Amino acid sequence: MKQTAEEQIKELKQQLAMANEMKQTAEEQIKELKQQLAMANESVEYSDPFKGK
Repeated sequence: MKQTAEEQIKELKQQLAMANEMKQTAEEQIKELKQQLAMANESVEYSDPFKGK
């Protein structure tokens, strides 16, 4: 039983590490997408011929 529990703990720690990596990757993607969105918004504002009329 003890060995099984230790194996489960080891496996759960690995799963947690993988989940944390995926979370980090997702957060990086979100950050990157927000930057792209900001840049897209800036270029739209810059090229809007109706702005200021």
